[in-house]
Amino acid sequence: MKIKFIAVLTALAVLFAAVPFSASETDGYAMTMEVASVTGEPVGGATVQVPVNLTANTGYLAGTLTVTWDPQALCLAGVEFTDLGPDDGCAAIDDADRAGGSYRMQIGHAKASEDGGNIEGTGLLFTLSFTVAEGAEEGDYAVTIRDTLFLDFDVDAPDITVNTVDGTVTLKTFVPEPTEPATEAPTQPATEPVTEAPTEPATEPVTEAPTEPATEPATEAPTELATEEPTEPATEAPTILLGDADGDDNVAVLDATAIQRTLAALPVPVFIESAADVDRDKDITVLDATYIQRWLAAIDVDYPIGERVAIS
Repeated sequence: MKIKFIAVLTALAVLFAAVPFSASETDGYAMTMEVASVTGEPVGGATVQVPVNLTANTGYLAGTLTVTWDPQALCLAGVEFTDLGPDDGCAAIDDADRAGGSYRMQIGHAKASEDGGNIEGTGLLFTLSFTVAEGAEEGDYAVTIRDTLFLDFDVDAPDITVNTVDGTVTLKTFVPEPTEPATEAPTQPATEPVTEAPTEPATEPVTEAPTEPATEPATEAPTELATEEPTEPATEAPTILLGDADGDDNVAVLDATAIQRTLAALPVPVFIESAADVDRDKDITVLDATYIQRWLAAIDVDYPIGERVAIS
């Protein structure tokens, strides 16, 4: 059974490459793969993570596809697979792949299971990890998926139609937003109160009031004023905006770039470690940048990115 799947997959791959199809030739797609658009800096050796998401999926057993990119600006360093898109025997990325700007991949579980059925569900399919080439210029560089061939677990079922959406890696120099210096309210010189010359009251002739026997005033027991113990105002624990690595009070792709620059030992104007540690594991890794990129692409993550949380 396993050998039969592999043989069918290989034979159909040759046929598919010879007879391509387009969106206009199919009534609908059983699968849709979308390459995310991300931003990086044109700095040689910097890392750029490009997620590839499966946004529609009726179920597949295994498939092959080709990833393409501009080798003058980018170099494919690796692929991070997921349960939705497991490695099904991909060859190692070699110098010829990097120089040609293309890499043939095989994902699924045709080789891992004889009766596992189709892989179902949507979400992150895999993540492409690129490094920026030396001398890369600012600009937009396409990352595409081509020559797809995906099979159903049922060998009698027709080939699965696949729609692909290209992504873009935008390289541009990181420019922090200018900050305005704090301004203090102007101080006015102290003014001395105006003093008036004392006025003497008019004097009238003294008249003596008739004297009455002295009476002792009634005395009342002194009353004590109730005293309350002073209360200290409650203090709130300091918070940070989770994911706001560059401290501009906003979560954007520049925050993922700041994390990648820090991991590559490149300078950044401002870097807030507690905000960059998205998964709260006390360690800044490329996964923190990936979670931010997934959140920006409206993909569910398990962490409250974009919300204020207590500093841990």
